[in-house]
Amino acid sequence: MLEGPAPPERSVHRHMLGGSAWAIALRWSVRLTGLVSTVVLARLLTPADYGVVAIAMLIVGTIEVFAQTGQYSVIIRHPSPTREHYDSAWTVSLLLGFALGFIVLGAAPLAAIYFHEPRSTTIVEILAENALGLLYRVSRVMSDLGCDVDLVLINTEGRRAIDVFHLTRSGQKLTPSQQEEMTENLQRVLEGRP
Repeated sequence: MLEGPAPPERSVHRHMLGGSAWAIALRWSVRLTGLVSTVVLARLLTPADYGVVAIAMLIVGTIEVFAQTGQYSVIIRHPSPTREHYDSAWTVSLLLGFALGFIVLGAAPLAAIYFHEPRSTTIVEILAENALGLLYRVSRVMSDLGCDVDLVLINTEGRRAIDVFHLTRSGQKLTPSQQEEMTENLQRVLEGRP
């Protein structure tokens, strides 16, 4: 009768040691993966490109903090989780991942502006006499060239229109030839030439 309680203590102790070993191994494998990816990126990228990666990781890391909502801790601490609990935690994680992904996507142009990274977007500044339909004609030129407007700042001072557009094409900055074509077409439209 004295031998009955002893095996569960050893079993709990073994499980605790095994769980700790797995947690330590997981943490070290994550650190090792991070080190390997850093070394690979350092070999492949120029220092300026590595700076862009650092900016991106800063933004992603900052936003990723909001993904730590604790739904997995709740399931672990729940005395008897059911299938509904697991499904709810998975669904919340999935929706949170999508929401944070869209936030990162929306923050990218703003981060480029904040960090003064000109390689990520093409900036078009327009200073012209304000007229009816000016914004439509300018945006039509950009649309016809397949450009995406990531950010636009529109200002009118008296009869002057002062507009700033941050453009990309297929997610990339416009090439010099595309920029030249854009400039010619915008000048033609602003001057009223056909």
